[in-house]
Amino acid sequence: MANARLTLMEKVIPSHESSKISSLVTKRINSINYFPDELLLKILSYFTAEELCLVIAEVCERWNALAKDVILWENLTYTCKREPTFTSVVKVLKRAPNLRSFVIMYRKDAVQLLELLFGNCVGIKRLEINHCNLGNDCMDVLHKIMAFCPVLEELVLVGDYVPSTSARSTISQHRKRSRFNLTHCKVLKRPPNLKSLEIKERDDAVQLLEHLFDKCNGIKRLEIKFCNLEDNIMHRLDKIVAFYPELEELGLIGCEELTSTTASNIGQLRELSKLNFSHCRDLKRNCLKKAIENGSKLKELYLERFVRLLDDDLIHVISKVGAQLTTLKLYGNELTDDSFCYLEHCTRLQVLDVSNCTLMTDKGLLEGIGALQELRSLSLHETCYLTSPAWSTFLDRPAMARLIYLKLNECPKIDDYGLEGIANRCVHLKTLSLGRCYEVTDAGIMKIICNCKKLQILDLERVLRITGTGYLDLVPTHLPLLKRLNLSECNLIPEELLLELVAAMPQLEVRNRHGLVPSQKIEDFSFWIHWKNCYFEN
Repeated sequence: MANARLTLMEKVIPSHESSKISSLVTKRINSINYFPDELLLKILSYFTAEELCLVIAEVCERWNALAKDVILWENLTYTCKREPTFTSVVKVLKRAPNLRSFVIMYRKDAVQLLELLFGNCVGIKRLEINHCNLGNDCMDVLHKIMAFCPVLEELVLVGDYVPSTSARSTISQHRKRSRFNLTHCKVLKRPPNLKSLEIKERDDAVQLLEHLFDKCNGIKRLEIKFCNLEDNIMHRLDKIVAFYPELEELGLIGCEELTSTTASNIGQLRELSKLNFSHCRDLKRNCLKKAIENGSKLKELYLERFVRLLDDDLIHVISKVGAQLTTLKLYGNELTDDSFCYLEHCTRLQVLDVSNCTLMTDKGLLEGIGALQELRSLSLHETCYLTSPAWSTFLDRPAMARLIYLKLNECPKIDDYGLEGIANRCVHLKTLSLGRCYEVTDAGIMKIICNCKKLQILDLERVLRITGTGYLDLVPTHLPLLKRLNLSECNLIPEELLLELVAAMPQLEVRNRHGLVPSQKIEDFSFWIHWKNCYFEN
């Protein structure tokens, strides 16, 4: 990939037809090496960390220096998954002294990589360790991270890597033989400036938190996902509030033990702007009320996936903080029109996501959600009782012109008339999802493709009546920004049309009932047949 880009770059010659460029400049600038450093840095910003360190840096001394420029690495993340060999990762880390963001995923050699990171990249600001084998002494690794990353701002720890049965004995022997020596690293005694911490799917979450309480007092964002907080969660929350009184974002996702008593501690966080209780199945009555009691700065509230909410609960939340909320995500299985109509008081709401809104009727849609004028993102799932005329009226409102994200999955009454409203009003949409909207036909999709020209993601999973005829060939010209098109379970669309589409737009990711459609030449039907056979064999 990098070699192809370099080849193209060497051929860059200013157009002789431009009257604004003198003939002298045109003659002299016939190679990329004549470009100033600022322009070269802009070009090199499109390369990955591996390409910068392993390809660009090898070209010449000038490019070697440019490849290490701090400007390139300021917003660049080096993600190290299973595939790269240990040797190639070592080369990258040794040649990237200005690396700011490092992600390790599914690696058994994570501890060795961290050792190299500590010795070569002291400017790390974001570190993510995702399902890696950290050995038996995870706390020792965490201690070293705190010691050797003095400017760390965000730390993400996602559950331990679990090896297969056949690999366990080998890994066990490797642990016994290996000794990781960090004595060559210069210990920086200034405490880390960690601001964001995410802990996910870990049984040792309590120990991690206890360790961090003494090391990091500047945490602004704390997210604990599906972790074992042991029995005394109230004690844990007491400590979180005591050690991080300036906490701005708190997520307790999948926490089963929350009560009104424990939630009252959260209410003491007066700087809290984001609160996430998603997946808390046993969220007790009054717990939410206590948590937002002093939420004068609360702007984002997440109550998704199985959080049991009744009308009284949501109405109280809206009456308390609704006027300041910008994001609200709910599990609406037991909510009625009383709640949905009350949403009209959320005058600043920009993001609304309601799953399982099975009791909502036309009144809740039109009088509640329809009154919101600032919406940028709207997601409604399983709207069983909404009628087709209500959808058409709602989607044709002027306020819908602000939407850039619209997800209406499993809304059985959405039809072509509703899509006409989307096509007429939602011309700035970047994402549109209509999964399992069974009344939609080719006529409705044609309107979307012809009018919503800024679409980047279009999800039509299980829209069973569409055939693709007459509009899929328009996608390259009408939707030039489209990145993903999901046509899973759309079995009436001929595979030949999809092959033509990916041939015309190689960068487009298209999925059908077999999975990802391969971007091969359309004449190469042997590859297509081979790919399908492999799919069915597996």
